[in-house]
Amino acid sequence: MRGETYRIVLLMVGELHERGYERLRISPGVARSGVYWRCFITFAGNDGKVKPPYKEEDLTAFYTSAREDAYFDWEDTAGDTVSQLADKFIERFPHICARGKGSDPAYAAWYQEMLRKSEPNGLPVTFADYDLPKDCIRIAYIEPPVPGGEIPDVCIPFPPPYEAGDL
Repeated sequence: MRGETYRIVLLMVGELHERGYERLRISPGVARSGVYWRCFITFAGNDGKVKPPYKEEDLTAFYTSAREDAYFDWEDTAGDTVSQLADKFIERFPHICARGKGSDPAYAAWYQEMLRKSEPNGLPVTFADYDLPKDCIRIAYIEPPVPGGEIPDVCIPFPPPYEAGDL
């Protein structure tokens, strides 16, 4: 697996937050085999429904690292920039984006901090078929952040809870 390829999905969500879709949420984890990283993307208020094996097209977008750079099973995303992928996400997942549009500065700030703390190729894991910490989100590294270096043990705080408002 190449962490930088999969991380584009996380960076795309960060870009979407900057474009006013701060109510978009991620639910990232590891497949049962332990080989593939997965990331569900939905909107605030739908958090309880975004756990495997659900994939309701109008509610959840799904990415698996098994598809490498064919993001969301799209065959036209190889080589896309974060911005280009964000454009396609808005166009192809209008129901999710319509519900994800809006302000949630606490989550958006947490998200940017998570991206910073997991640089350059860390992937957050909130579900797996093995025990995870109960007090934080584990950051998995596919390869060491520095070539030849050690893989760090990183855990970040959970995001702030969503304050239900206009859904």
